Amino acid sequence: MNKNNDKVSAQIIKSERLKRKMTLEEVADGICSISFLSKLENNMVRADEGCVRRICEKMDLNFEHISPVAIDAILESIIECHIIGDIDEIKSITSNVDTSIPYIGNLLIELFQLITLKDYDKLEVKFHILGKLKNHFDETEVALIEYLKAFSLFNRKNYRKALLILKDIKCEKISSKLKICIFDALVNCAFHTNDVIVHYIYIDKLNKLIDLGYPIKKRIVIEQIKYYFECEYNYIEILEQNKQFIQNKNNSLYRNDVDYFTALIHIKNGRYKDAITFIDNITYTKHTKFLALYILAKKKMNEKFKLSDELYSSLSNNEHKKFIDFCIKYLDKDTVNIDEYKMNYIEPLESIQHYFYDQVYVNYYAHILEEASRYKEIVRLYKN
Repeated sequence: MNKNNDKVSAQIIKSERLKRKMTLEEVADGICSISFLSKLENNMVRADEGCVRRICEKMDLNFEHISPVAIDAILESIIECHIIGDIDEIKSITSNVDTSIPYIGNLLIELFQLITLKDYDKLEVKFHILGKLKNHFDETEVALIEYLKAFSLFNRKNYRKALLILKDIKCEKISSKLKICIFDALVNCAFHTNDVIVHYIYIDKLNKLIDLGYPIKKRIVIEQIKYYFECEYNYIEILEQNKQFIQNKNNSLYRNDVDYFTALIHIKNGRYKDAITFIDNITYTKHTKFLALYILAKKKMNEKFKLSDELYSSLSNNEHKKFIDFCIKYLDKDTVNIDEYKMNYIEPLESIQHYFYDQVYVNYYAHILEEASRYKEIVRLYKN
């Protein structure tokens, strides 16, 4: 262990001894002198690993739970699982760690644990406490705390606030794995907030790390995000590239993502008939996110679409279902209760719900305001 790790171990030994209400004499008996243990706890002397292990045994404390080297190795494993999205493995790893032991590594592990449990109230409390101790952490620890704060906001679709936090993280001295996490989050937040400049800055940085453990599925998604931004200029070329990708049987695991973006790109370019034909020809048309785009395209083409009660009741209750409700309730109606629409679809947009749907909601709101000759409200809408 290096000097800093010795200091952390010494602090933990003292804290755990006091927690157990054990005296210096009780712990030192048969291992070392009382004086040596006192000096060790106050970081005045160094002990070899064997001595520290015996002290842990005396206090019935797992050495691996207090060793900063071991804890940091666990944290590295959790970050690797986080990159590939293996939530079950993170839960398994964190369940075997005693996060009550006062070491920053344990606190960071607990943050991952709370994120997998989606316990955002407790997370906010932890972030508040850690914010007050920020000056005591190194650059990597601060970067990871800020990243996890942004990631928890991302999970709750607060992409704008998450993006602001991520852009302020100092990345010069942190590990490549943590950089992958941060840059991936920046690319995705930029997508959701339609920030093209940030997207291109960080997709370039991310591509430089792509061979250091960045999973293929995520590579494909960020490539599709890039296509989404560029599709108004390279529509035909992008569709051809996606078609070739889908035809390759080795890519079957990623077809769902590519198909979704292909349908979205058709619609973004106003090619509603092509979107309908494309979605008709894929096997998961009834998946909520595909159905949402399908119904929108049908409505835009003034084609009738009947959604059965059985199919509707089977839909996942998420932003895609909300968009389906919007299409069914509003798109072909002659009269609309503007205040009701504003409450249900515009006021919630203070936090982004969906990068594409939100634009549709706003444009439709502007349309019904124009129909009602409420021009000042249109101006205020686009100013905001």
